[in-house]
Amino acid sequence: MINKNKQKKPLPNHKPEEDKKFLKGNIKHLEPLLASIREAIIITNKNGKILLANPATELITGVLPGDLVGKNISNAISFECTKINPGWFLKEALSGSRVVKLPEECFIVGRDETKTPVMAIGAPLYSPEGEYEGVVFTVHDLIEEVRARNREYEFLSYISHQIRQPLALFRWSIEAMLREKEKLDPRHEDMLHDLYSSSNRFKGFINDLIDISRLQIGKIKFNITEVDIRKIVERAVNETKTIAITHNVTVIQFPEAEPGGFFFVRGDSDRLYDVFLNLITNAILYNRPDGTVTINAKFENEEAIGYLALKGHGGENISEYFQSVPEQKIEKKSFLLVSIVDTGLGIPEEQQNKAFGSFFRGDNVVQKGISGTGLGLFIVKIIVESLGGKIFFQSKENVGTTFYIVFPIV
Repeated sequence: MINKNKQKKPLPNHKPEEDKKFLKGNIKHLEPLLASIREAIIITNKNGKILLANPATELITGVLPGDLVGKNISNAISFECTKINPGWFLKEALSGSRVVKLPEECFIVGRDETKTPVMAIGAPLYSPEGEYEGVVFTVHDLIEEVRARNREYEFLSYISHQIRQPLALFRWSIEAMLREKEKLDPRHEDMLHDLYSSSNRFKGFINDLIDISRLQIGKIKFNITEVDIRKIVERAVNETKTIAITHNVTVIQFPEAEPGGFFFVRGDSDRLYDVFLNLITNAILYNRPDGTVTINAKFENEEAIGYLALKGHGGENISEYFQSVPEQKIEKKSFLLVSIVDTGLGIPEEQQNKAFGSFFRGDNVVQKGISGTGLGLFIVKIIVESLGGKIFFQSKENVGTTFYIVFPIV
């Protein structure tokens, strides 16, 4: 029989009167305001005990706010993530050292086992005296955003496939006419060559749209094997040799690596080839005459990579990325860091936060009339992250750009 009069054991370093003071002075008057907010708001003390949960919390968790109060958030809310251990998110948030964001592909598992995609942020809460008191967790339901995004990419995929067939017929017809060029007027032959070049660019654009739609809704299955990045890069460099010669750009491969050395990672060979072909092609096209593209690779630890990432764009959540990497057999996690350095146009500083967005093209590139769809980096980022990697960059206009790709060694 349970003794109802038995007192609960207090949490370490925690005084019950602190909760009362905290509720009375900082939280109680916020309840009417929080009731009108659509996001779930959960406030805990610094030990993780839930002090307040607004009504929207029930819609996302399936639990009444009153049933959450008094429980520890790690036991009351069930997070599930595909890339990280959600326990790290809660632990880091409750440390009170910084604002922590739960990365993408995380869910809240309800009592009926339904999974709701969410975005969550844990922000430290301080008293007027500047003392760390607890954490405000904000949880946003992403289910409508995910559905809308899936509908958008399914539509893109459908349209792309519908265009692909007549485009193939169009290209086949031009090829057939060019095979009989002796019957053509020189002026008409030039026009057909222009049409054929344009159709090839359009074909590339359609293929990019299909790739994006498949990647975003998870319809591309990766063939994961042990891959030597060195061989992938050599293949991509060989493919871009003509472009480099045409643009008078020198491509240098692994100048700091041991001759014949290997850089093995787990990944999809074909998709990684797409990644490096895209990055190397861009580094050549957006370079200057007599410029260089240098590709390097080396094994690094978290500290060295973290330092580079925080100085660049795309590496803001590097701590979360490190946490997502599975435990390795060695004492410290080890990574392969690949860099692609060019001496080209660079990305304007005010536009660098948009570089990985779809259809992004820098103003300086557009002004120079360099063609492109602006989908390359968007696709590269999706592929790299889908394969468990991380990509970020540093760039300075008219000096050049360095892209860094991180692969875990597992």
